[in-house]
Amino acid sequence: MPDRQEALDVAVEDQVIRAVEPRGALGPEASKVIDATGCLVVPGGIDPHVHYAMNFEGMLTEGPEYTPAAAHGGNTTVIDFVFQEPPQGLSGAIAARKRELEGGMAVDWGLHAILTKDFSFDVVEEIVVMHSEVLLEMNSPHHEQEVQHRN
Repeated sequence: MPDRQEALDVAVEDQVIRAVEPRGALGPEASKVIDATGCLVVPGGIDPHVHYAMNFEGMLTEGPEYTPAAAHGGNTTVIDFVFQEPPQGLSGAIAARKRELEGGMAVDWGLHAILTKDFSFDVVEEIVVMHSEVLLEMNSPHHEQEVQHRN
């Protein structure tokens, strides 16, 4: 917890905080200046437990069209759920959930996977394969270029 408040300048480039310095220390080269005097400036929050358009055992929640409420509340990222239920595999469940949410979310998002009911050792093996594929992708030069492009 911060134990003090102070007036600072914040440099943001490509939606990433690049510097936080005493007032005037960043110089005049900013292309856009927002005077937040008297305001609290905080990074966006992450809500790690949301349920959008979830239909689980007869319970239906609001869809992704309600994600602007997260942004208005200060959250810039939410982590939703994907339910894997037999006979569908985990990768199929994740792909279907991504298709359902892509283009409809007002904030950044990720997914938790939930293995429900009678999941098998095949699903556990699928987790190992998917994890290995993600690690390989993250360690490739191609991935680093994609991340730089998104930021």
